[in-house]
Amino acid sequence: MKIIHCLNHFLPQQVAGTEVYAWALCKQLQEMGCDVSILIPNYDSTEPADYFYDDLKIHKYAEPSIVDRELITGQRQVDGLINFLDYLKSEKPDIIHFHELAGSNGIGVAHFEAAKSTGAKIVFTMHLSGITCHTGTLMFENKTLCDGKIIESRCAYCALVRRTGSITKAKVLSAAASPLYNAGINLMEWQSSLGTALSYPFIIQKLKNDLVRIYEACDMMIPITDWYANILKLNGVPNDKLKVIKQALPFVSHNSTAKEKRPLKPLKIIFVGRIDELKGITLMLNAIMEIPSADIQLDIYGSGPDANYISSCKTLTGQNSNISWMGKLSQPDVIKTMMQYDALILPSMFSEMSPLVIQEAFAAGIPVIGSNVYGIEEQVKDGVNGLLFEFGNKESLLGVLRLLIDDHLFLDRLSVNIAAPNNFKEVAMETMIMYRSVSIEKVST
Repeated sequence: MKIIHCLNHFLPQQVAGTEVYAWALCKQLQEMGCDVSILIPNYDSTEPADYFYDDLKIHKYAEPSIVDRELITGQRQVDGLINFLDYLKSEKPDIIHFHELAGSNGIGVAHFEAAKSTGAKIVFTMHLSGITCHTGTLMFENKTLCDGKIIESRCAYCALVRRTGSITKAKVLSAAASPLYNAGINLMEWQSSLGTALSYPFIIQKLKNDLVRIYEACDMMIPITDWYANILKLNGVPNDKLKVIKQALPFVSHNSTAKEKRPLKPLKIIFVGRIDELKGITLMLNAIMEIPSADIQLDIYGSGPDANYISSCKTLTGQNSNISWMGKLSQPDVIKTMMQYDALILPSMFSEMSPLVIQEAFAAGIPVIGSNVYGIEEQVKDGVNGLLFEFGNKESLLGVLRLLIDDHLFLDRLSVNIAAPNNFKEVAMETMIMYRSVSIEKVST
């Protein structure tokens, strides 16, 4: 079976959850005898390029598109689409497996439809919620969990809250945009920020229409969580086009029984991930700085795109000797490093799909302290293998931390309930069964 996996970037140039997932899946599929390769854009280039990573062939198709407002808003098509299609036609894969949907010059809806035109079967694994949520957070007004249903007026207002940072401004703009939308007047052609703001209902309508185009092009869509499968169903994706294949650990687990017993104090916790406001970094720091330094130690591993934000966080904690900035942690060292701590903290301020770092913590045998957003609470069971707090609520987080400081042995009781995470061989086997099922459908039709 010949399979081409399509992403916007790949290893080693970009190392994130989607790229690691695709790499781990491809390696397992290779072991099963599949002919597997990767297809990504060669941005800002009129020429294709090829390279190999861990015995995987990566083809970069020419994508010379200049990113401008028309491209970002979908008013014109990417220049590299024809190169993408020509490569697929020349390779003649049985399965084309997408892992991303992006705006501007990356993989878009048109790529799904172009791939479908080759006669191959189309599969899409969703690692982010952006195909149903314009903000990608599933947080209404940046305050409450959203049910995920695409509703033009509601989603436009919520997107404007995030865009403007003001509920008042969003209400005014939303009130002005609604009658324009009802009258079919799209001001995107104004080529201005005001025109864009007043066109948000049309932007949300396009999001809804694009979802239909995607599931019509796909033979199977793979959410990696139950909660997102439910949101897709809520938005009309047919049940027979959905196959949940849960997140797993791409790397070999360490033996958690080797975890050494630690002194009862201080409570030693670790954060691993992107240093970003949406990850709840500020909330986490403000909470920990209210606890006596002798009672708790926080080590932060990671990096982020905003150097100014990281600098401000380091300045904020400069006088706190119990908060340490450890820099980036290489992937092979994550689990063995986690084993030196009492718990992982994951204070996310948005609904991540299925954070891999939770699986890594469980492989290390340590419980997770996480905010009660969809992608965390599906894996972390409050009081069983971790503890949940109300997202965005510093007092709720403080309550959880103080509970563990006062009853350190509670961590041991949580640790006993941690189940070993799935490995990627199981993900690959489920994926292979799904590939065969859609291929059989192809033959039968």
